[in-house]
Amino acid sequence: MATPTKPQETRDPSIALLISVAGLFVAAPALGYLYLNDMRKAVIYILGFWAVLAVAGAMVFVWSFVSNEALKAVLNALNGLGAYQFYFASSAAICNWPILLPIIAMAFIIIADVHSTAQGENPILPGF
Repeated sequence: MATPTKPQETRDPSIALLISVAGLFVAAPALGYLYLNDMRKAVIYILGFWAVLAVAGAMVFVWSFVSNEALKAVLNALNGLGAYQFYFASSAAICNWPILLPIIAMAFIIIADVHSTAQGENPILPGF
């Protein structure tokens, strides 16, 4: 006699979406996959997101350092050793925002994939 199969446990897409959005506060938008019992996909996308954040952070740091020194050199040459400060919100640092926009897009794509997976639709991102 065949044993009855256990019905597939359904997960609420709203809860998965809420967990993923809350995961943005710890730089882990893929936390919703844990709610969906997809540990492998969660770990891969969290580590991948952190790697992209590290590369982007290094790029912003290097660009800020280079532009800071270049800006100081130009301003000191023009103003005879005047004391100027470089801030991340200055006009030179606004150039860093294009580095951050793809990261924001990546986070929203991961969140959309968690939600579509929870709804039973085809996932947006590849599975592993």
